[in-house]
Amino acid sequence: MNQQMTIEKMKSMRLQGMAQTHYSNFQDQLYQDYTQDQYVTLLVDQE
Repeated sequence: MNQQMTIEKMKSMRLQGMAQTHYSNFQDQLYQDYTQDQYVTLLVDQE
């Protein structure tokens, strides 16, 4: 699954905070130094 499909799936699941944060990261590589656990925590916190 590519990044855009992931973002669209988040939106369809009404996870707007996650989708916006993931999109921002995809565009600007803001959280590239995060571990997977840290990144998932960030997404959940944004929601």
